[in-house]
Amino acid sequence: MFQPVAQATHEADHRFMVEGYVCGPDGKGMSSADVLVKDTKISYGQVVRTDGDGYYKAMFHLHNDNFGDPLLVEARGEQQHVKVEFDQKDLESDRKVRVNFGTGCEVSGPPVWIW
Repeated sequence: MFQPVAQATHEADHRFMVEGYVCGPDGKGMSSADVLVKDTKISYGQVVRTDGDGYYKAMFHLHNDNFGDPLLVEARGEQQHVKVEFDQKDLESDRKVRVNFGTGCEVSGPPVWIW
């Protein structure tokens, strides 16, 4: 018999998500595109890959003292610079920023997962 699988994640006030879409010139999502997301103040980054719809998500373990940290997000040779921003008093809501690349890929939210 197998042991149950346990999956842990940080509390909402200890994580920060960078998400978005990478789209080509035709406005369609680019699958399997690499996206670099880096907090340049603490020199931590990760490369994530887009799914079939061009959606990507990178999760960081950040705290209130990371507020204002500069983020570098790069895809398709294009760079965007944003800052870590959130309501420091809100310990429940997801802390995130959306960074899209290309045109025509602005959508209302992440893909809907059907089980």
